[in-house]
Amino acid sequence: MIKHHSRAAAANAAVAAEAAGVLRDVLSGASDWTRLLLKAAAGAGKSFVLRQLVAAAVEHPNCDRVAVVAFTNKQTWPLAVELGKLLGQDTVCLFPSAAQVGNVPQDVWNHASVALTSANIPSSAKVVVSSVHKLGGMEGHGVPFREN
Repeated sequence: MIKHHSRAAAANAAVAAEAAGVLRDVLSGASDWTRLLLKAAAGAGKSFVLRQLVAAAVEHPNCDRVAVVAFTNKQTWPLAVELGKLLGQDTVCLFPSAAQVGNVPQDVWNHASVALTSANIPSSAKVVVSSVHKLGGMEGHGVPFREN
């Protein structure tokens, strides 16, 4: 089991490095890719690769802000925590629905800032974690994250 885990971890690291290279090329204008899709079975390391990609994007000079989107508010919580641990509390902001803010676990508040409106997203937040519903409800309002 440990041997398999070591191989899987090494494969995840290799995929993360390759994907981060593609992302850097996109941000530098050296590639015309418009999307990166992380597709794998449960437990395959998508969250690890996602965190590495977000970190690579945040470090790139052509990246102002990264939006990390999940289907539900509940799915955003562990993403905000892990990204906050990796990048720092001031760098990560959870952008939940107002109806869910009372359910946000304390661990999220400990590792990320939390904002209910785009105007309250701190300027230091280079990563905004939110739900599809919350961000989808902002269609037609431009891209609020660039204003902060």
